[in-house]
Amino acid sequence: RDYVDVKEETPIKQINDALRACEFGRFNIQLLLTTLTGFIAGVAVSNTTSYLLPSAECDLNMSLLQKGFLNAAPYSGIYFFLLDL
Repeated sequence: RDYVDVKEETPIKQINDALRACEFGRFNIQLLLTTLTGFIAGVAVSNTTSYLLPSAECDLNMSLLQKGFLNAAPYSGIYFFLLDL
C-alpha cells in the first residue's frame, strides 16, 4: 500500500481561508466603532453611580440600603441580561 498525504479541508481551514480572502475593510472599522460605543456606554453606566450617590442621598433622603440598591442596579441588569431570564 502506498500512503498519500492528503490535506483535508477542515472547517477551521475554510474559515481561515475565508477570512484571508475578505481582508480588513470599512465594515470591520464600523463594527469596531459600534462595539466601542456600546462598551464605553456600559463602563460609563457602571462607574458613574458613585457620582450620583451623594446628590441622590441628599435630594431623595435615601437610606443606606436604598443607596446600596441604587449602586447595584446596573450590575444586576447586566447579570439578568447575561442569564437570559
